[in-house]
Parts: sequence; C-alpha cells; structure tokens
Amino acid sequence: MLCNFQIVTFFLSSIILKSSVVAGKKDLGLYCGACKAIIDEVEHEISKVDPRKKIDVGSFRVDPNGKTKSVKVAYSRSEVFLSEQLEEVCSKMNTYAESKSDDGKRKYVRTSSRDGETISLENVSMSKDISKQLKFACESIIEEHEDDFIKYISGNDKDVAYKICTEAGEYCTEEEDSSDGQSEKEEL
Repeated sequence: MLCNFQIVTFFLSSIILKSSVVAGKKDLGLYCGACKAIIDEVEHEISKVDPRKKIDVGSFRVDPNGKTKSVKVAYSRSEVFLSEQLEEVCSKMNTYAESKSDDGKRKYVRTSSRDGETISLENVSMSKDISKQLKFACESIIEEHEDDFIKYISGNDKDVAYKICTEAGEYCTEEEDSSDGQSEKEEL
C-alpha cells in the first residue's frame, strides 16, 4: 500500500512539474520582437555619439617595462557606454506597439518617430499590457544575454540581431530573421 502511494505521488508531482514548465513557456514572438527592439534602440543611441570620441580601455597596471596596456576604442562601442544603454533600454519599450499583418504575424513597431516625422501605423494595438510584456521580455533578455550584446555590438559585428536573437537566445526563427530584411529598422 505504501509503495502504491509513493508511485502515485511521484506521477502526480511529475505531472504538476510538467504543467508548470508549459505554463512558464516564453512567448517567442514577443521575445523576438523585444530582442530586435533592444538592438534597434542601442544602435540608434550609438549613431548619436560622435565617432571621433575615444576612451582608453584595458589594463592600467604597469608591466615590467614600465608600460601600461591600454587601447583607445570608440566610446560608442565601449563596454561602459553599451552597459549604460542596456540598463536604460527597457524603459523605452513603452514606445512600441504590437502590429499584426494580414497573415497573422506579429511585429512590434515604434509608435513615435525619433526625428519628429509622422509615422504611418496600421493594424496596431497599443495597450499597457503589451508595454509591460515587452518591458519584462526586454529585462529577461538583457539579464540572460548582456554579455552577448556587449560582445557583438562592441565588435561592430554584422547581423547582431541574428547572432543574439536567433543563435544565442533562440527567440527568433531563421525565417523571421531573413524575412525582415530591409524593413527590420521600421518594423520590429
């Protein structure tokens, strides 16, 4: 009798554990959009910095020859600058809304222009819930992949969105990445 009780308890606990994992599953469409929005926002902030502005990075310890090992890098691609941007980027998720295309695919678009130009918004759903979900997804992504963002963006790598959102985070599929093409900057 005791053995049967243990078996039943084991099966019930495994069912409860599986259901909690399924309930906690990430909305990959949301996370893909948030990941691309993070990159778009950080790249925009980088574009606003004077490219001639440099910062010394490296070790400031003196080697046996009396020299220090430091290198000048562009401030906009420095770990200091990128860390500051990643700390602030999630607060900008309230400027995004969800847009559904005719085929039912979701994208996340900016609701306000950075340069004051008017933006055409079609099939857009704006709500506090969407903003909260995007902000939460943004914070989760940065918590998990801050080092990847800094590594790929500071290295001035091409296809940062693919490397972080598809390869490292597995939020986006290759189809989502390749289908965005030129429109990625306008619609995320």
